[in-house]
Amino acid sequence: MNNDRRKRIKKVLEELNTIKDTIDSIYDDESEYKDNMPENLQESSKYEATEEACEHLEEAQSAMEELIAAMEEAI
Repeated sequence: MNNDRRKRIKKVLEELNTIKDTIDSIYDDESEYKDNMPENLQESSKYEATEEACEHLEEAQSAMEELIAAMEEAI
């Protein structure tokens, strides 16, 4: 791989890491919101939606980790 392509991949990696950090932050906020939800709402549709959002965000975190690892291996 030549230097130009390597530099382009490094730039993409920087952007991917920024996106992953954002996803991590959103997950942390949503998870904290869910964990601090009053007991009387823990059987509600709002709680279920929050729990589902956390699950999808965890999937996104895993996907980003895999993508970043693959890009790092390409270098």
